[in-house]
Amino acid sequence: MHKFESITDLPGIQRLITKGGEKVKIYYRKNRDNLGLDLGMGLDFVKKHHSLPDTEELLKTHYGLLCEIQTQIAVEDLFCSFQGESYSPEGEAAPFIKAQGLFHTSMSVGDIIKYGDTYYFVDSYGMTEM
Repeated sequence: MHKFESITDLPGIQRLITKGGEKVKIYYRKNRDNLGLDLGMGLDFVKKHHSLPDTEELLKTHYGLLCEIQTQIAVEDLFCSFQGESYSPEGEAAPFIKAQGLFHTSMSVGDIIKYGDTYYFVDSYGMTEM
């Protein structure tokens, strides 16, 4: 197995990077309190059962930054690109994910993408602008 310095060194992530592309940050859920768990149920569910803080505060309390890249990939296509079998087929990302206090390799409902200046919630069906 290769030794990589960071998650962005993985070949599956390198394929996404385009200099001059849109600035993108990928945030994965990490807090497992009631709100943290409910975020995995979709944004409508969370809004019915919780009073959500603003996005910046939510990111500080319930998320970890997986990576930051520049890409020309559309925001909707990032979901497929951040499935474990796509960017980490041999488990290469696991040490980086664990070191950041994150628990999952594949992007899933409840994760957040900052695409340019806009935040998107990975929802039950597609992306929801926050």
